[in-house]
Amino acid sequence: MKNTNKSKPKVFISSTIYDLRDLRSSLKYWLEEIGYEVLLSDHSDFPVNPNENSYQVCLETIDNCDYFILLIGDRVGGWYDKQQKISITQQEYRHANKKFEKDGSIKIVSFVRKEICDIREDRKGLEKYLEDITSFSSYDKKDISNHSSKIIQDAEFIFNFLQEVGKTEAMKQAINNGTTLPQGNWIYQFSNFRDIITALEAVFKIKTDIAEKRAIFNLREELMKNLEVLLERIILDKNIPIKPITHWAELAYNNRSKCLNENSQMQMQYITRLFMFDMLLRYRRLRNQFLVNIISDGIFLTYDNQLHAFSDSVLHRALILLNESLYYLINRTQVENDQFKKLMEVEQQMRKVYDRDTKVEIDNIQISFPLSHYIDCERVITLSKLILKYLEGDSNALDDFDTKLISRVIFEDEEEKIAKERCTREDVLKWLTYN
Repeated sequence: MKNTNKSKPKVFISSTIYDLRDLRSSLKYWLEEIGYEVLLSDHSDFPVNPNENSYQVCLETIDNCDYFILLIGDRVGGWYDKQQKISITQQEYRHANKKFEKDGSIKIVSFVRKEICDIREDRKGLEKYLEDITSFSSYDKKDISNHSSKIIQDAEFIFNFLQEVGKTEAMKQAINNGTTLPQGNWIYQFSNFRDIITALEAVFKIKTDIAEKRAIFNLREELMKNLEVLLERIILDKNIPIKPITHWAELAYNNRSKCLNENSQMQMQYITRLFMFDMLLRYRRLRNQFLVNIISDGIFLTYDNQLHAFSDSVLHRALILLNESLYYLINRTQVENDQFKKLMEVEQQMRKVYDRDTKVEIDNIQISFPLSHYIDCERVITLSKLILKYLEGDSNALDDFDTKLISRVIFEDEEEKIAKERCTREDVLKWLTYN
């Protein structure tokens, strides 16, 4: 039974059903609302195999889960093995714990009602008191201290189960022998649903759904603001009233030569338009504050249930590439500013000599910075458009988005050289292994 939903961590909730039914359902609803897949054996969406025993189906389902939530209340529930006094919930825990201790591929989060712990402490005090009463046999003392009540059904079983989950004996042995302490033995006490949510928010490192919606809203607004800056109205062109600001530099880019150390031949007006583009861009304020936050928070990462870890998603990858180009445009260096001044001087001198349609030569190095700004602008516009469509519900908007982006390499002779010099992820991993 393989988990086919790669985008959601799977959670198995184990508990007695009769006394915790409402709590189980509430927990399932809350976890599913924030993006988890929750499995409850008493719900209709639980995966059922009619050819297997229901207990075995539950255990196999645990094998495919990433989290195991144990809720201990005041009842024993049904028996998995009545003769050995092993409850169904207890067997489910043992199965999950075996998986946890084997390879850590499932995380166990255990809860117990606070009043059960209070009763246990009170019974410990009673046991101490009964020790001094000689008229009672040891059997009578045990029977008294473990008696059932309206609050707790089988005190001895539940207290023993708590010791098992808390790995009390293993703790004592490790402390006495100086060996490694057992892992995964923390038990959270709860009095209400809020106590459980608070603990799970910490364990799962959960961002609330409201926070996520707020982040997406801010991202959408930031992308829209950037597009408002990078688009302009073309009043004279009735057929295309709105164009990207990059239309000023497009002709210069298309007519550049392909080698960095050559000159480009183009009409004088193309150089003037390239200069105009770079000058206009300097007065357009771009933002990436919310984009940076949403990337660092990992909201659009995908959970890989096989690796039990988060991995890249198409949206997260698109956001990273968008931020890369925005970063270059927002954080211009002094070198680029000096180059802009030189280009302005060159353009002014050339314009005095040549009319707009005259073909002239210009050093590619002189126009390399404004051309790189053109490329980053084009990438920002394309990515912003595709991401906004994706956020609005077009699930195919980012399909093969890489092929729709203009290359960040300006001159083709440099592309092969850069590709040879740039390290891949595999190169980095190999370097880390041997250094």
